[in-house]
Amino acid sequence: MTGPVGGRLTARLSAPSLSAPSFGPGGDVLVAAPGAVYSVPPSGQPQTVRLTGDLAGRSVRAVEASRDGTRVALVIGATSDTELYVATLTMTDGRTSLVEPRLLLGAGSAPSGVAWAGAGEIVATVTAAGHRGVIEIGADGYQVQTLSAEGLPHGVDDVAAAPGQHVLASSPAGTWELAGHRWQRLSSGVEPSYAGG
Repeated sequence: MTGPVGGRLTARLSAPSLSAPSFGPGGDVLVAAPGAVYSVPPSGQPQTVRLTGDLAGRSVRAVEASRDGTRVALVIGATSDTELYVATLTMTDGRTSLVEPRLLLGAGSAPSGVAWAGAGEIVATVTAAGHRGVIEIGADGYQVQTLSAEGLPHGVDDVAAAPGQHVLASSPAGTWELAGHRWQRLSSGVEPSYAGG
């Protein structure tokens, strides 16, 4: 649904399930639905995003545009067999495409939530040593860092991040904030986000 602040909302896209929205260039909203990724412009009809390379024909579970709108981080695959990719966002002849996909994390990590912490840093929820945790990884796939697990609940499945802000992680029991080296409960709500993310 889209609409002006305080105004009437209009349904723009309908599907059995939709991922959390992410804001792309020009105010477009990127969202994953079963079998496709859509770009929903501020006005006009939603368009299917063309997926290329290793992304073509794959199920997209999460999509998160970088703040500069040039790249997109995607969680691809079935529930227990997901991978993390980064692709370049292009616009050619009015059609949005995700090109040059790069695999950052394979299926063994089972990434689920993903967010951009900075221009070149991504945070994601993953499985490591049999437990769910949060990592930070460079958009080039290098410099993987496991974030503190102190105070982090079991079963984290989503994250939010923004430049200069604390990393947030959620589980079915609520949302936690990484303050220093310890996670602290922030709220009972789930699906954390920062403005513009």
